[in-house]
Amino acid sequence: MRAFTMLSLVAVLFLSACGSEEAAVSVSAGGDATLIKLQVEGMACGVMCPPKIKEDLMTVQGVEDVNVDFKTSTATIKTGGDVDSAALVKSLRKQFTATVQN
Repeated sequence: MRAFTMLSLVAVLFLSACGSEEAAVSVSAGGDATLIKLQVEGMACGVMCPPKIKEDLMTVQGVEDVNVDFKTSTATIKTGGDVDSAALVKSLRKQFTATVQN
């Protein structure tokens, strides 16, 4: 019975982490910085997907920072100048699809 209780507790903690993972989206655009917001589809949970999306988007030249919000299924990308939004969408793994919101 004790093992079942512990397993249940771990499951609840894991599931709550998947549903509440949220990256703060507070970036100030100054100088030549540009913010691009993507609507990202295909995220299964907030634990593994946001870091994968961030990793993919950071490979695009000119990207300075990425914040992924699981709850709103968005990624906000801070760039240091001209970055092609199509290159951002193309950089994502096949499991994710994205559309530019701005």
